[in-house]
Amino acid sequence: MSQTTHNDMDAAAFSPPQGWAAIAETDGVLRVVRPRRTLAKALEDVGLGLIVIGVLLGLTVLRVVPRMLERGDRIGLVFVGLVTTVIVGAAIGGAFLPVIAVEEWRVERDLLELRRCAFGLTWKRRYQGATLAIQGIQAGHLLEERLVLKVGGKQVGLTDFRGPSGSEEARAMGAMVARVTGWPLS
Repeated sequence: MSQTTHNDMDAAAFSPPQGWAAIAETDGVLRVVRPRRTLAKALEDVGLGLIVIGVLLGLTVLRVVPRMLERGDRIGLVFVGLVTTVIVGAAIGGAFLPVIAVEEWRVERDLLELRRCAFGLTWKRRYQGATLAIQGIQAGHLLEERLVLKVGGKQVGLTDFRGPSGSEEARAMGAMVARVTGWPLS
């Protein structure tokens, strides 16, 4: 595996997964950015979860709330209302976060830094001396693949790639990160 330096690194030589952009910086860092997703794509990604939450909340309203009303349990009704509000808020927040969040990977020799920014807040993690692997995940009747980083006895799922081209996207991202960092990919 050849070492990539800022002199011979060209973003066009790397093929990031669909929807991502590779930008070669002059200091030898490769920035891989996933722009904000559309609302339709975000809802597609969390759609099944929203349906399950909706069914559970519907059952709660139809089965539990009438019993509480019969018993005059006002505190229980307030509790159910608060829990319902929190669950619905978390589900909606989970659906809209990818629309407003930006994900960026900064890749260089033996270093991967993941950054996620939303609402003016930045979350980042740095990894060194790791190995990479493609891991299959059974999600219902679909097989999804994700890129996994193994470092210090821990395993970190970096990102999931869904849909018909998910395998190719996970492998493209893994190959690109492995090429720049020099980490093995299995």
